[in-house]
Amino acid sequence: MSNQPPLPDESNFPNDSGSIPSVEEIVSRLDRLLANPQVRNFKELNLTDDGFQQRYQILNEVGRGAFGIVYRAKDTQLNREVALKIPRPEVILDQDKLHRFEAEAGTAAKLDHPCVVPIFEANLRASPPFIASAFCKGPDLGDWLEQRQQPVDCIEAAEFISRIAEAVQYIHDQGVLHRDLKPGNIMLEPKNDATRIERLSQCVPRLTDFGLSRLIENSLHFTRSSLMIGTPQYMAPELLAVKSEQYTKASEVYSLGVLLFELLTLHSPNDGGSYLEIIDRVRSQEPVHPRTLNKSIPADLEIICLKCLARYPEDRYHSALELYQDLQRFLSEKPILARATSQMVHLSRWTRKADRIRQAGLFALCFQILIIAWMYILLMLGLYLSEADRAEVLFANAYDMILVTFAFHTPLAIGGWLTMRKNRWSFWSTLVGSYILVGILIYSFLFSSVAFEYNYNSFSAKMGVFMGLIMGCGIQSILYTVAIPAWNRMKLTSK
Repeated sequence: MSNQPPLPDESNFPNDSGSIPSVEEIVSRLDRLLANPQVRNFKELNLTDDGFQQRYQILNEVGRGAFGIVYRAKDTQLNREVALKIPRPEVILDQDKLHRFEAEAGTAAKLDHPCVVPIFEANLRASPPFIASAFCKGPDLGDWLEQRQQPVDCIEAAEFISRIAEAVQYIHDQGVLHRDLKPGNIMLEPKNDATRIERLSQCVPRLTDFGLSRLIENSLHFTRSSLMIGTPQYMAPELLAVKSEQYTKASEVYSLGVLLFELLTLHSPNDGGSYLEIIDRVRSQEPVHPRTLNKSIPADLEIICLKCLARYPEDRYHSALELYQDLQRFLSEKPILARATSQMVHLSRWTRKADRIRQAGLFALCFQILIIAWMYILLMLGLYLSEADRAEVLFANAYDMILVTFAFHTPLAIGGWLTMRKNRWSFWSTLVGSYILVGILIYSFLFSSVAFEYNYNSFSAKMGVFMGLIMGCGIQSILYTVAIPAWNRMKLTSK
């Protein structure tokens, strides 16, 4: 016990023999017991299962995750190295987290695939609970990428992701979603006992850490105390929305696209200085094209990557199998099924953004207020500078201005303000009102109108005023028309 950090001084706790330490004190003690990476055997961990101590001999700690600590250990009974995952102290004391740890064992144990780390044994009622799985001698993909100075060869990256996509399709076929696909959860198992992995072709990728996985048919939702399920850089946009959608197979296709992007560029498509910045970028921005960072990427491979990273699930591959098949077509130099996004599709996506609604409402509000202010400023100047014989015309102007202000411009300005606030009825009424006003202005320009006709002594003078009004109201009508898809989408998502 010489290398073990000392436990808290008992004198710090109540002397009353009947007192019970608080949860914080228990967590502190357990964390000290499990925190030392130099532990050599289970006696130093104060474990109580003698049979377990005799079978497994801990060699060293290899990593820590959200729910457990992973040790490299020797199975003395079968004479093989294993990875032992033991729950963190706070997990043992938290029933919800312990349930997820147990779910990982049950999920992974049913999977049998060359690219999935197999589970040898799990005892969740031992002291402590543990999962024994195959030990991978290589690093995880995240550590391997950190050591690289140059992006992975394009063919090699496509082959690697195709193998992972095949494994992901396999776990989907078993009714399981991984929910946390990222480099840290992909182990690299060296081929032929290679001591150093220089190329991905020298290893076999193996998926691990199913702690966040969930059966596809299971309706259980994690509680909001979890805050976030997964890693933001690898999460699909729909999962980071204010009203997040359900995790689906398309969400995992997005994660595979992020992995492919990182292999090809050594950058994430969602780089940011903080989690909030990353989340905002994923939700609101289109991914950078990989070829802007690496000119050597073939056009077809970039198309495959961008299809995986599409912001809307319906625009991605419908399954990991479809991604695998398209990657195989690329590797075989056959035409891929994915196609570059057309300008019409870009326009359609642009019109579905919520910003279109706000911009239409803001333009209507500002433009109509500007018209009202312009008319009354002209009226005030006319009254100030007018001659006696013009007084009758100015009073007629005042009457017409009040009429059109309350009949058209004020309702449209209010409609624009309500549109910005996403009022249910304002959008369509303002859209219709904008078209009506454009029609009235065109009619007044072409023919003699009731209002303001006496102000224009020539057709060119009339044109100078009405053309500006027609263009402004026309732009307002176009902005509202363009925002129709965004308005419909907002109403559908709010139901």
